[in-house]
Amino acid sequence: GIPTHRTYDAATWSSLALRADLQAEHAAADAAAAQAKADHLALVAQACAHQAQAAAKEGAEVAAVPNPSDPLIKDVLRACSQVRTFLAAHPDRASEEAWLKL
Repeated sequence: GIPTHRTYDAATWSSLALRADLQAEHAAADAAAAQAKADHLALVAQACAHQAQAAAKEGAEVAAVPNPSDPLIKDVLRACSQVRTFLAAHPDRASEEAWLKL
């Protein structure tokens, strides 16, 4: 701080003002750099959030794909194979309503 028990001349006050002005300029430059870094980090965070959403969506889609080794899926695949074999042997029955629903 500035001592209050002395009397300063104009040159001293001018020097103190110049020093304070330089310190203010440095502080403003530091603040601008910090703001630029904060803006950059905010963009990085937003990009990461979008990537996380995309990964979660992809994970949900992958999870929705049936596992062929699941016994229930094996039964469905076996039934589909039997239907395909039957309709290959009897193509005239392929347009019957019951087969169309399958």
